[in-house]
Amino acid sequence: MFSHRLHPKFSSFFARITVVAFCYVAYSSTATALVPSTIYVSEGIYSTSPYSFFENSDLTGDLYITSGGADTLLISETYTFVKNTSSHPFYISDQGYRATSSTKLTISGDGSHTSGIVGGRSLTLSFNNFDPESDTLSYYCSSHPIMVGAFNVSAVPEPSSYAAIFGLMALSMVLTRRKIRV
Repeated sequence: MFSHRLHPKFSSFFARITVVAFCYVAYSSTATALVPSTIYVSEGIYSTSPYSFFENSDLTGDLYITSGGADTLLISETYTFVKNTSSHPFYISDQGYRATSSTKLTISGDGSHTSGIVGGRSLTLSFNNFDPESDTLSYYCSSHPIMVGAFNVSAVPEPSSYAAIFGLMALSMVLTRRKIRV
């Protein structure tokens, strides 16, 4: 059997199923990775889908954190948004276009709700009593009212993130119980 070739003690049904489940979750396209704490904002285009978001400063590693996307901002985390171009000033609010945010958000750093951030500037976002079920976190270009969108925000990680964590815990339990040394 294939599992005997990996290690002679690796033959229990539970151990094999655990490894298969872990591999499925780890490589599944539905498993959502946690969003990094620094998010890079694209140049922006004059449309109803104004910005794209990335995990790297060279604007690679797409993040799908906007409404309908697969990634989610968590209210337990703090995020820094960096804009590296001078066009289409970017900003965030839970009160709408060019409106001062409520006390449910803490926004610090460069720019303001009327001027946004551009050219290497950044803003940091923290959540205070923000309710993802009833509150909306919007982003916008402070120069163009048509350039508005909303973020996916959640109180907890996606279930697939928990599945990945559970898979790792189960695998480590099996390996420890079997005293398999890698």
